[in-house]
Amino acid sequence: MARNGILNLAGTLVGGAASIALVVVVANGVAQDVAGMLFTATSFFLIVTAISGLGTDVGLAHTIQRQLAVGSLAGAVRTVWIALRPVLGLSVAAAVVMWFVAPWLATVLGTGEGGGANAEHGATMTAMLRVLAVSLPMATAYDTILAATQAHQTMRPNVIVEKLGRLPGQILCIVVVLLVGAGPVWLAVAWVAPYAVGLVGVALWYRSIVAGLRAHPAGDVRGQGTEDAAPPATLARDFWGFTAPRALGRVCQVALQRSDIVLVAALLSPRHAAVYTAATRFLVLGQLGVQAIQQVLQPQLAALFARADLAGVRESFSTSTAWLMALAWPIYLCSAVAAPVLLKVFGGGYEAGQATVVILALTMLATTATGSVDVVLLMAGRSRQSLFNNAAALVVDLVLVVVLVPRLGITGAAIAWAAALAVRNTLPMLQVRRAYGVMSFGPAVLWVAAAAALCFGVVPLLVRLVAPMNVGVVIGWLVPMCVLYAALLWKGRNHLQLGAFRSALAGVPLGRIGAPARRLHGRARQGAGQGVLTGVNALRRLPLPHGARVALSTLVLRRPGLARVPMDRLLLGIQDGIPASTYAEEFDDLLWASTPVTRGPHADLLRLAAEHGELTDEAVLASPYAEHARRCLRLTGRYFWATDEHGIVEVARSFLARAATDSSGEVPSPVAVGTAVGTAVATERTTGTVPATGTSAGGTTGPATGTSTGTPTRASDGGEPPRAAQSGASDPVLVAPIRDSDCFQVIDGHHRLALLAHRGAESASVKVKRVPVTTPLQDLLGQMSWIGGKKELYQPLDAPELQRSWTTVRRCTDRLAMMERRLAAEGIEGPGHSYLDVACCYGWFVRQLGDRGFAAEGIERDPLAPRLAAGVYGLAPERITVGDAVEFLRAARDAGRRWDVVSCFSLLHHFALGRASVSAEELAELLDSVTGRVLFLDTGQEHEAWFARSLRGWDTEYVGRFLTTHTGFDRVVDLGPDEDAVAPYADNYGRHLFAGIRGAGPADAPR
Repeated sequence: MARNGILNLAGTLVGGAASIALVVVVANGVAQDVAGMLFTATSFFLIVTAISGLGTDVGLAHTIQRQLAVGSLAGAVRTVWIALRPVLGLSVAAAVVMWFVAPWLATVLGTGEGGGANAEHGATMTAMLRVLAVSLPMATAYDTILAATQAHQTMRPNVIVEKLGRLPGQILCIVVVLLVGAGPVWLAVAWVAPYAVGLVGVALWYRSIVAGLRAHPAGDVRGQGTEDAAPPATLARDFWGFTAPRALGRVCQVALQRSDIVLVAALLSPRHAAVYTAATRFLVLGQLGVQAIQQVLQPQLAALFARADLAGVRESFSTSTAWLMALAWPIYLCSAVAAPVLLKVFGGGYEAGQATVVILALTMLATTATGSVDVVLLMAGRSRQSLFNNAAALVVDLVLVVVLVPRLGITGAAIAWAAALAVRNTLPMLQVRRAYGVMSFGPAVLWVAAAAALCFGVVPLLVRLVAPMNVGVVIGWLVPMCVLYAALLWKGRNHLQLGAFRSALAGVPLGRIGAPARRLHGRARQGAGQGVLTGVNALRRLPLPHGARVALSTLVLRRPGLARVPMDRLLLGIQDGIPASTYAEEFDDLLWASTPVTRGPHADLLRLAAEHGELTDEAVLASPYAEHARRCLRLTGRYFWATDEHGIVEVARSFLARAATDSSGEVPSPVAVGTAVGTAVATERTTGTVPATGTSAGGTTGPATGTSTGTPTRASDGGEPPRAAQSGASDPVLVAPIRDSDCFQVIDGHHRLALLAHRGAESASVKVKRVPVTTPLQDLLGQMSWIGGKKELYQPLDAPELQRSWTTVRRCTDRLAMMERRLAAEGIEGPGHSYLDVACCYGWFVRQLGDRGFAAEGIERDPLAPRLAAGVYGLAPERITVGDAVEFLRAARDAGRRWDVVSCFSLLHHFALGRASVSAEELAELLDSVTGRVLFLDTGQEHEAWFARSLRGWDTEYVGRFLTTHTGFDRVVDLGPDEDAVAPYADNYGRHLFAGIRGAGPADAPR
């Protein structure tokens, strides 16, 4: 069920958006009365289509599953024809009747009485109804065959043809009509035209399903010929015996959904019908989510009842109820809270539908929580009870509409529909509970209800109390609440059985979509993080007292208590309010936020003073600490109170004085340690002056007071007060967890942590924020195109935040050692020789060979490679060429360029598998043409689980022969396997490294 649910849900999202978009396009494209006529005509058409369909959708699901369960494929096929013939006959008759009564219907629906404009509208409505009448047989045939495909437990036709094809096709056709100004009647033509294309699509799809079952029968499906089917009379009797009551029930169900629009047009006007239709669109989106689960649930329950598996029925029902609530409740709650904003998308004049939206949204919350009780009744064969329930609900709806609409307008229609929905769900809920012990309420349902109510009910209502409801405000709370809601659902995943979706995806060929999906997931997480930060910043701007702001921030954004964290897990972060990502990007310092505080500029200044004693001003200004301060000056105009280099020296000396003063044997707690910087700020707040360097003020030292431009004037004299981001002596060290690691990014307290490290502390007590962050290095790695968003490293990277969750797939040092031994044997030393790494990845081999004296460079297709190589290996960007390897090698060959040493790792097999623009043979020839002395190459081989089938025959001996055949090297030497065949890829790698060598050398036997 989960697998089909995933597919159907994806289509439902598109279909639901298309349903809303259709109403938006029509509402904004034509006048309200014309829009109302179209909505009324199509609603009447759908009611007639349901009548003509005779309830065969559920009848097919019920009967086909039973035929397949007893092994009769022929019976399943014959059932479709048994259903289709009466449907087509009735639809033709209904089309004829609809054609002739169209003028009368136009009068009844309030457009044909009177003269002038009303007469013109009556003619338009008549033409619309006749256009739809002609299309009625086609639409009923489409619905019947589509239901037949769903009865075979596949949602693909429904998703691709219906949700992704017909519904968006209606929008496209209507947009074309509006653009060419073809007139109102053509709107009806555009609305119905996609049925024709859809009919062809579902017919071909059903034919392929049957052909597939005949060619490869599944399970115990034996019957393939007509002789294996039950007699036609018996099949027809059984089918219609179940379906006949359902036919009336189906009519009642569709009439309950659509009759309100028709009656509103008749009792009021098409203009009111347009407003009512618009007001119910967002609720229909929620219903589509429910239908996505129900359409999958129908054949599942039919199969379970066929096997008399009541326990399975109860489990499937309970789980599906939680799933459909998880989809629908956020939509209903958001619709109720943000109704004024949502209705604005339909244009002016639609605001009158606010009460309708709220009434129906709250009703749908309750009806969704009861679960798909009507589906249970139907799949259990109790279609007569379903008929009674739907008929009772329809009667309630019709009576209340007639009574309330003339008095209350469209609000009366909403109340009537709400009462009818209550009847329609309460009755079957009691019936299935009594008959089968099926009930929806349980831990999963309660968890979803609480999570949705909190995120999309309570929080938005609180926001609405303090801020006017507009698009910006809605987005401001919707984005973080969606993130929180997803987190809550994940936390309750065991109750919700979300693991079923993982199992469902196990059979999906994710190889082609996995990498883009992972990249999208990584970017989505970054975007979600930015969204949370945006929401936090918006909350900070609320006019709250300082004490309330601090208390709220501590409660919501920070974890309770203090955490003890090893010093080497605390990494550099925010500086004077500057995010680490901004700092790293501005100064091209990719590893800033990957550097432990113990190796940062603050600790470096303390080590420098410890080694050289008292530092001169010049020594201070030449230190990494001063360079860091200059960076902050360039970004913000100040570094604490410093605004020039003289101030930088004062800040540095104040910090050093603090380190010299506090030399007790005990390692102080960061909470108790105020840095000289923080204390100076606190003192300045109190006295308006900065304490002199080397003197004690309350047990601390601070920078000297002076007339320098680096020292601020008193706040009372009109000078700038201390910045809020600066900490006081009692403020805790504040950190944020780094995602997918055991490291933390320092937000406030770099100086205090440097002092602790300088005094020998191995850990620190810190206050941890709740929201995790990522480092610039993590972000860049996640964007690399060939990594595909996976947490995998294909060359070594020494960064603390990558150590826990990032797997180093290729260690590289093993291959480098084999390369060095071979180059030494060939007498090739680094200086005076050149090196090219083809597909150089991060540039690790370029750096290593460069360190050994080679003029080393690389070619890599990923445009982010030069930045990563520069940031992590210190390579000049020009040493990594970005481009296609084949084009690069061809250009080098044509220009006569050669490198003494060339390497090409894990690339050749992509060409052998046909994933590149040329063959593996041509790549080998290109590599040969640019190699002066030695080519190092490895490739995927057949012993690897990945390539056991696709590279069959590519063993070590074959690779050696391949290189010998397709290159001109004097010798091809097998240097041995790599050491990367370890978990989690123990069944892969172990690839042999080959050296293609020109010229005389050791007597190696060619392999």
